[in-house]
Amino acid sequence: MLAGALRHARGALFCALAGLAVPLAARAAELPAWQQLVFEQSRFGVTARSLVAVDTAADGSAAWQLEARSSVADNSETVTLAMAADSGALCQRARYSAGRNQRYKGWDYLPGYVERERREPAGGDTADPASWPVSSRKSIAYPAELGSLALTDAYALLPLAARLRVDGVSSAVYAVHTDFNFYRVSLVASAGEALAVDYRELPAGQLRQGERSTRVVDVRVSPLGPLHGAPDFSLLGLEGDIRIIFDAASDLPLQLRGLAPRVGATAINLSEVTLRTPAQ
Repeated sequence: MLAGALRHARGALFCALAGLAVPLAARAAELPAWQQLVFEQSRFGVTARSLVAVDTAADGSAAWQLEARSSVADNSETVTLAMAADSGALCQRARYSAGRNQRYKGWDYLPGYVERERREPAGGDTADPASWPVSSRKSIAYPAELGSLALTDAYALLPLAARLRVDGVSSAVYAVHTDFNFYRVSLVASAGEALAVDYRELPAGQLRQGERSTRVVDVRVSPLGPLHGAPDFSLLGLEGDIRIIFDAASDLPLQLRGLAPRVGATAINLSEVTLRTPAQ
């Protein structure tokens, strides 16, 4: 447990130092108008549900904290990120998976390399997964192709892509890290068509239905350096190239389109949003 605490403290210190290097204007980057999103997609009587929430870090640093929880059938996953508010660059990331087996993985993004730990419960251990015994520890070098790209997580693309405008900054390039692999991700915004929506808006509880004007952000993915095993980039369960459809007025992500394993082309719709402040 002491080793885990020291690892967390080292990553937190690096986060804090990275925050100090961010210009004041970037540290003031505004959080999205939404606090929490819920997406759902049902097929063959099974519903896949994903929740994404973002807020400022609890330690008062310049970092944002993002949490994503997803579930389908008896499998669930929780991902937590600490990232720079301006660029989305990762400082720390953790993933807890539960189903037939339980496992916890943590990544610290340090100068020159990523430190990865995998933890598994000992017997019937029900303690905090971050304190489970370490089953493996590896150092992963950043690929030379990374260059100066901000290294982020696929879930962070939701708030980052919302910043793009058809009549302003309409494209951006990031790097995304999965487990061992790195990807180059290009985002390009363009005008969209009217989209029928059906979601609930909290805290008021108002049901939003009808058509909304949209803009789209196409997410194009390619490996950054050699892949370790099979391709593993995904966002809300969608693989390969993905399209995020935003409300043109509110920047709210309304729908994601892409390929789902064993299903093919599919769409995942927003079913609920919690706004950061009540709508006027």
